[in-house]
Order: sequence, then C-alpha cells, then structure tokens
Amino acid sequence: MADWTTSKTWSVGDTVPAADMNTYLRDNTQYLYDNAVVLLDSYEVTTTNVGTITFDSISGDYTSLELRVRAAGGTSATTAYVNIRANNDSSTDSYRIVKWHNGGTNGPQNHSSFVYLMELTRDGYTPQAFSAFTCRIHGYSDTDCYTTLEGTYLTAYPVNIIGQLFTGYYLSYDNVTSLEIGVAGNFYPGSKISLYGYR
Repeated sequence: MADWTTSKTWSVGDTVPAADMNTYLRDNTQYLYDNAVVLLDSYEVTTTNVGTITFDSISGDYTSLELRVRAAGGTSATTAYVNIRANNDSSTDSYRIVKWHNGGTNGPQNHSSFVYLMELTRDGYTPQAFSAFTCRIHGYSDTDCYTTLEGTYLTAYPVNIIGQLFTGYYLSYDNVTSLEIGVAGNFYPGSKISLYGYR
C-alpha cells in the first residue's frame, strides 16, 4: 500500500511531469481508496418495533467490519440486551466474551451468541433515551483464525450512566457472511443500525 504524499504547491506556468501526476494524483487517490471506510448496509426502525436486524451476503473484501448502533429498547421489560450472532450459528458455546463496566468485570463467558453486548434504555423511560454502541469485527474473512470483536457502549438512565468495554471471539474458522443483531423485546422506532467495511 502506497503512503500518502503531501500535496505539492503549484505555481502559475508550472509544467506537470508524469512523475508528479503519478505521485500526487494516482498514488494519493489509491491511498484514499485503500484506507476508505465504506457503508455496506444500514437499517432504521421507523414505525414498527423490530426484534432482529440481519445483514446478509457480507463481502469478504475488507480487513474488518464495524457495527454502529444508536438504539433504544421497545419493551418495558427489566432488561433489553443486544446480542450478535454470526452466520446464524447458535451452537452451544460458539462465542466467548469478556466485559468491563462500571464497577467490575464479567467473564470470560461462553454463549450461543455474543450476548449482553449492550443494554438499551427502554420505553418505560420518558423521554425515550437512545444508547450508543460501536463494535469492530476483525478477521471475519480469514479462515486461519477466529473472528474477534471489540467495542464500547454507553447507556444513560434517568438516575445513572452505564459504560462498558467488551471483547470476544467467534469459535469458528468460517468466513462470516451474515450478522444478526437482536434485542430482548424490540428495537424502539428511531433506532438505527449500520454496517461499515474498513479496507
């Protein structure tokens, strides 16, 4: 991958040699392309509560993926946890997760999905507050290693704020071609889940 070259300052009457065109136009354009972050898909909950959002046919052309979530829980239940499942794989102990949060650590834990990655505020709270969540997914198209993920989330309640860091891996060498993002209850209208690819 070519490095970025600081742009040249041109003067009136300068000629443009081929070497400069290759360096400042071709190579710098290639650098921007190689380091691009591409929006692959996005889903926004509108008027109907949705319990699960799935991104299918994920291209393997990227070095990593990132989920960006702005969401609230459309349920008055005591918990509204978000979980992620790869390739619709719900096998026992297929996922391992560790979490660090206000006041302690959870894990490592084995699950049938990446569970409890984010706790959403719920529709019992007024006004409805939205939680923020980012999750990087590494090695998803590399069949020589497990797919790993790491991320952060922040949830604000009327009386406290919960922040959390997490990391984990999917115990499979398969390419990840689909991701299912689910929540206990439903995603509240206005929730938005986007998937990005990093070249």
